[in-house]
Amino acid sequence: MNDQLQNELLELDWDNFNSIIDLYERNLIYFKNFNEKKDLDAIEEITYIKLSYILALDKKKHYTKANKCLKEVAILVSRLKGSEYYDQTNEKYWYACGVIAQRFDKYEESQSYFSQLVKIDPDNHMYKTWYDSNQEWRLYNQIKFIGYLGMGLFFINLFARIFDLYRHDLFLKLDFLAFFLILLGFWGYKPIKYFKKLWKNEI
Repeated sequence: MNDQLQNELLELDWDNFNSIIDLYERNLIYFKNFNEKKDLDAIEEITYIKLSYILALDKKKHYTKANKCLKEVAILVSRLKGSEYYDQTNEKYWYACGVIAQRFDKYEESQSYFSQLVKIDPDNHMYKTWYDSNQEWRLYNQIKFIGYLGMGLFFINLFARIFDLYRHDLFLKLDFLAFFLILLGFWGYKPIKYFKKLWKNEI
C-alpha cells in the first residue's frame, strides 16, 4: 500500500458511506489485486475495507455490487483461518452476508447468519433487530397461504352468486369467512408480532 493511500485511509471518515465508496472505487486496482497479498496484516486490512465498502453500498442500495464484492471477501476470510484476526473478521463477514442476503429476499439464508451472530453476541441490538426481522418474514410466509385461500373462496363465491348456486344467507357467511381469511393471512402477523413483543417486555 502506497503512502498516499495509507494517509487517505487514516483521514477517512468511516461513518460517511459516500467517502468510503469514493476511496474504494478510486483505488479499485489495488483492492482488486488481493491475491498478491501474503501478509496477514495486509489481508485483514483489505478485508475490513472491503466489508466497509459493502455496507456503504448497502446504504446506497447498490446491492448487486455489494454481493459481488462479498465473494471476494469470502476468499480473504478463508485465508485468515487459524490467525488471530479470523474470529472478529468472520463475524463482520457474516453480518454483511446476512444483510445482503435479506436485501435479495433470501430470508432463510440471512437468518442462518444472524442465528449464529446472536449466539456469538446475544446483547448486540443490531444482530437481534435483523434476527427478529427475519423471524417476522418467516411468520408471514407461514400464514400468508390462508390469505390466498380466502381470495380463492371470495372468487368462488362471486362466481356462485352470478349463477345463483346457493342461498343468499350462505353467500353472506362465505363472504365474511373469505374476508376474515384474507385479513388473517396477509395482516394477521402484525398483531401476533405486537403481542410477542408485549410478552417479551412483560417477562
